[in-house]
Amino acid sequence: MNEKKRFPLNYIYFGCYFLFLCFIHIYHLLLMHPVNGKHLEVYLSFVLLQSFVEAFLFACFFSVLVLRRKTFFLIVLLSILTLLSFVRLADFTLVRLMDVSAWRWIELVAHETLTNFIEMLYATNIKLVFWFTGFVGLITAIGINIALFFFTQKMCKTKVFHFSSRKMTSFCLTGLVVLGALDVSCFISQMPGASQHYVKALPWKRKFLHARQDKITVSGYLQAPQEMSLSSAGSELFSLERKPDIFLFIVESLRADYLTEEVTPTLARFRQDNYSFENTLSNSNCTHKSWFSIFYSMYPFYWTKYAPKQWKQGGVPLSLLKKMGYQINVYASSRLGYYSMDERLFGEKRHLADQLYEFRSSQSLSPADMDQLVMKKLSEDLETSPQKGGRVFILFLDGTHFDYSWPKEKKLKFLPISDGLNYPEIIGERRSVDLIQNRYKNALNTIDDLFMSFQKTMVQLGMWEDAAIVFTADHGEEFNEHGCMFHASHLSLPQLSIPLYVKLGKDFTGDIPDLTRKASQVDIFPTLLHYVTGDNLCSPFFQGESLLAPPKKDYRIGGRSNASLPPHEFYIERGSYRATLEFCHSEDIFHSRMLKVQSIVDEKEELVPFSSSFFQSQFGSVLDQLFSLN
Repeated sequence: MNEKKRFPLNYIYFGCYFLFLCFIHIYHLLLMHPVNGKHLEVYLSFVLLQSFVEAFLFACFFSVLVLRRKTFFLIVLLSILTLLSFVRLADFTLVRLMDVSAWRWIELVAHETLTNFIEMLYATNIKLVFWFTGFVGLITAIGINIALFFFTQKMCKTKVFHFSSRKMTSFCLTGLVVLGALDVSCFISQMPGASQHYVKALPWKRKFLHARQDKITVSGYLQAPQEMSLSSAGSELFSLERKPDIFLFIVESLRADYLTEEVTPTLARFRQDNYSFENTLSNSNCTHKSWFSIFYSMYPFYWTKYAPKQWKQGGVPLSLLKKMGYQINVYASSRLGYYSMDERLFGEKRHLADQLYEFRSSQSLSPADMDQLVMKKLSEDLETSPQKGGRVFILFLDGTHFDYSWPKEKKLKFLPISDGLNYPEIIGERRSVDLIQNRYKNALNTIDDLFMSFQKTMVQLGMWEDAAIVFTADHGEEFNEHGCMFHASHLSLPQLSIPLYVKLGKDFTGDIPDLTRKASQVDIFPTLLHYVTGDNLCSPFFQGESLLAPPKKDYRIGGRSNASLPPHEFYIERGSYRATLEFCHSEDIFHSRMLKVQSIVDEKEELVPFSSSFFQSQFGSVLDQLFSLN
């Protein structure tokens, strides 16, 4: 009877599993930006202990199934174990690139339609054949893993290690007790921020004890601004004496501090000769929610409330311009089908757009090639159209999206460069960041060439002086300054800081009162509407405000990428400080009155310790405006 209670362990297979866990999670820890050397050593111990307990538990459970000859369940569980290992590899990749766990990504994907999911894959700039190869590789790995288990099971018979159920339980409990003791010691001596920083790299993504989180309760619920009805708008809004042409350039991943005289000389001159709001932040660190904020003049919280299924009108500012008699022309090398942005921005069946040109028909063309087609088509239309004034031209340019592109015939100004984006190297030690930055600069330089060509065309046609031109971006781009690459991960300055250059027509005789004010994308259309109407009549209906009027708000708000869901993490910047907060009830942010304070940083991006009194004095009035009991 006693022999039946003794279980043979497959120590070879699960020893390898233990080493796999240790390698990937220790490597992840060592690659992270250090917070404290002592804490790093503690978290390395966490990796070893959690990996051992997990591997030993699996070994015990599988030995029971082997002894009871449950072959079918063994195959099923081995398949699940292979999937779990793939998820761990994906988790390592996603946390390194986007600071989002694989589990969170799976949750987000579950909310996506098939069309949006495919668009998300396209947005990675990784070819679909790679994703298909990965799927085939996963199926193959499951088969290899099953064969490996049964092969090592036979090998272990030459030298058998038996464990009784009592010893198994004792080993597991000992491991958990040691983990608990380590957790308590870490909890007692914990430095603020260390736990949240390092726990992302642990096998279980958690410890038993959590650091105290700073939380605040707001006065009410998240409120949207008053909705504007076109039928109720006063007639004075639409009786325009003049209708200057408006050009709106929205460039992908355009970080403000990279637009220098060396990299983008034409844009640098354009900035100097016109109005430049140097202190501009994006309202989101991802494309679709930034576009929403631009064309609705609303913070990205309300993204889902204006989905095409329930809101057919499109962006209200464009509807106003349309009613004023403006013709709207759209030229895009970006994917407007991404999250149905074409209908979200331009209404059902794109009815707000008189002309809409997309240059995504051929996957053989690079984004830079498509940008050239956009500008070529714009020039042709300007040269052949007899109309002057009463037109809005909206241009979406995509060449600065990773992996950054330029025409093949272009002589590169910034060398050396990386040969495309080497994701394993980017995820790993990131030795090639300088080479990637040179790719980015060459892509920016290409945008500058296109803008120079546009300016020459406008001057030749005699249209430059009268036109209103806005040049901006959807968001910025990070190059490992805060531990991540590209965008959609952190609400940090590199991912949020964008250019906002404004040229108004020669008929504008006023003056912009404050070029140092806190501007963001929600201010773009209120400014344009103020300019064309001559009055600031629309400001009550938008969360942005006209940059032509004295500022009433001394703060900015923006949200983090959250796929198709509203952003559950957001920032408030006021004065010299920026707070990053998270809704405690992230599944329904419109019924959440409790917020986690993730961090507060100063203008040097240095952490500021949380103090309830300081937080209330700095950000309390902003939260009172954003949240209301009404």
